[in-house]
Amino acid sequence: MSPLQVVATEKVPSLQVVAPNTALRLKCLQNFTNEEGKYQQVGQKFLFKGPGTYIPRIEVQVVEIVRAVFILPNQALKLRALKKTVDCNGNKRRIGEEWLIKTVRSYLPSVDEEVVETINAHILTDKRALHLRATRTFCDVFGVKRKAGKEWLITFEQAKTYIPDVYEQVVREVEVTILTNRQYCVVLDPWKKGKQLLGQKELRKGEVSFFLQPGEKLETGIQSISILANNEALLLKSCKAFTDETRVKRAVGECWMIQGPCDYVPSIEVEIVEKRKTIPFNKNEVRDLKTGQVVKIGHSCIFNPNEELKDFPPIVEELLTKERNPVNQGEERDPWTSQGKITKREQVV
Repeated sequence: MSPLQVVATEKVPSLQVVAPNTALRLKCLQNFTNEEGKYQQVGQKFLFKGPGTYIPRIEVQVVEIVRAVFILPNQALKLRALKKTVDCNGNKRRIGEEWLIKTVRSYLPSVDEEVVETINAHILTDKRALHLRATRTFCDVFGVKRKAGKEWLITFEQAKTYIPDVYEQVVREVEVTILTNRQYCVVLDPWKKGKQLLGQKELRKGEVSFFLQPGEKLETGIQSISILANNEALLLKSCKAFTDETRVKRAVGECWMIQGPCDYVPSIEVEIVEKRKTIPFNKNEVRDLKTGQVVKIGHSCIFNPNEELKDFPPIVEELLTKERNPVNQGEERDPWTSQGKITKREQVV
């Protein structure tokens, strides 16, 4: 068989056509100079970008097909440098450095770049903010220097959509706190003028809406304003020495009362012990906590701060209940049982 017949019988491979937005990742097997006069060294990698037809060489090995990544609106592409390189914007990148491409386009990564992930933007509204933490010291997109470990919020007033930077970690999405004109709350460790006041409290009254800054939290949640009627009062206790709204100096642990009708919002130095109402008393029912003596009261009133209801033995309470609420005929309450059940007795004829 002649050489021409051998060539004719063997199948000649077709040339590889590279489509648009794709490329061939090539590796140099030996030193050579390409058609453009550029010298290629052993082990060097480069791309053959489409559209075009690739003509193979014995000095070059096809490693893989690389496809472009499409960056849509409100998206960003995170890249990582595999070696020292210069990105598409002309910025020098160190090995292992990461950065974002936010331009809407189809992006074909170079041989020195690795696609880490596609990041979607967070949608911010007047009721939702973004809590971020810096993983290292850097300057954000607003030109603010953020130190490693620092936390802050991005609100709707700053941006309607936000894509976190490579050095920004998303902690969570924060919902707005809304207070009506009949509500209040106490914020622990509040922020004032860019500084967090650790160990302090701040009273916030409605009508208002706000986002809790990083490190802030509500002491007891959202509270309703105390509305007192004519026959109601609040027993208050001071948590620390201060001067109240009536310019009266209160000592630590001091108790006093505020009577209705009124609306009351306690300050951060005040604790509401209980709510009291006007109730009728029999004589010798109220005990003075300071002297221990029983106060004789025979009319309706509200306890003073230093008074409490006198405790009677269970048997006496049972007899008083029997006297005030007589049982039906043929029935009798047994005061000596723990439950005080009503028992029927058979009548003797």
